Amino acid sequence: MVSIPNTTTVVAQVDAGSTLTDMRRSSILEPHDYHDHTHPENLSAVVVAVVPYIAGVVVRQVCKTTTIEECIAALCSNEPAPLVEHKNRGGLVSPSKDVIDLCEAVEKGLQRLQMECGTIQAVNSQSKHLVLEVLQLSVGEQWFQTLQQHILELDPLDNHIYSLCKKVAQLYGKIRIHHMTKERNREIIKNKVTPFFPE
Repeated sequence: MVSIPNTTTVVAQVDAGSTLTDMRRSSILEPHDYHDHTHPENLSAVVVAVVPYIAGVVVRQVCKTTTIEECIAALCSNEPAPLVEHKNRGGLVSPSKDVIDLCEAVEKGLQRLQMECGTIQAVNSQSKHLVLEVLQLSVGEQWFQTLQQHILELDPLDNHIYSLCKKVAQLYGKIRIHHMTKERNREIIKNKVTPFFPE
């Protein structure tokens, strides 16, 4: 089992007056009844189709830094997702079900943060907290069970499941925040240019 210390209470005690601290105290992945707007409990069909595609990019990046064959095998799958199969011309990586589930959990958290925070800078600042919550979720979800025997052969402090979950969550979050930033910049440019070129 992976034990993740709860660092959010320490952070919350440091600056208890800010709204950012209130967000740190509350769970990003769990719905709260005191919010006045709906949250993405279920991902849209488009997002569900795109997450495996992005997860394949994440798997490729993680495989570049990982040399252990068991870990690489746990990240990849022989059955491609529909969008990956449709777009593949020989270079796409098909992620495993565990990687897709992990990326979907991060996606839900990012969408929730985007609704609550409003700005991409705030989402970016909360991304580390989101990764911690996903790692806590990984204990209950038991992702990468194919590595259980492999972990028994390692040093107790060298937990490859924890490392893989952390790398996947961080990389997926980084890619999505980069995309959110590009989309926001496009909106800003469009709003600045539109008054000069009326339809």
